[in-house]
Amino acid sequence: MMNRVLKVLTCSITAVLALSVGLVLGACSGPSPEEAIREDLAANLDRVKELDDATVEELVGSMGTLGLETYGIEASDVVRSLLDGFDYTIDDITVDDEGTSAVASVSVTCKSASDFTERINQAATDLATELMNDPSGLELLSDEDALNARIGEVVMETLDEVELQQTSIEIDYSKTDDGWTASDASELAQIFS
Repeated sequence: MMNRVLKVLTCSITAVLALSVGLVLGACSGPSPEEAIREDLAANLDRVKELDDATVEELVGSMGTLGLETYGIEASDVVRSLLDGFDYTIDDITVDDEGTSAVASVSVTCKSASDFTERINQAATDLATELMNDPSGLELLSDEDALNARIGEVVMETLDEVELQQTSIEIDYSKTDDGWTASDASELAQIFS
């Protein structure tokens, strides 16, 4: 059971975090390319940083069904935990000589999916040991609902404990008829690896 939760959450972490940063990276316009790109990045990254209820619901809606309800885990709690402590700094924006493409360098502070994977593997081992060595653990193994609830608690505790890390990324922009557009929001997934 823990392996199933781990697979679902590991896939979800990267997807949710990439979606959160790429919510609306789209066309923008402004007095200069640098200002337009900076405004676009700030508008979208601030939504993730502030994480209001509407943004959480948008992210939850984009996640689809994760099957975490079995473990008593709410998708909104996963999103809030994943993005707790998220921050960013736009370091530099470089526009090419032709004025048709640009690269934004951004420093991001966020939780790491790989750190979560390591921690949840250890937590699963610890939980298995606890269940096998504690007389009440054997009772828990015979009660599927209680076991699922305990797994959910361990998963959320582990997710809450994942430490923040700082990562530098580059986001490509291109000029379109509508303004400056992030070339590929999927590049943002590298933030959370």
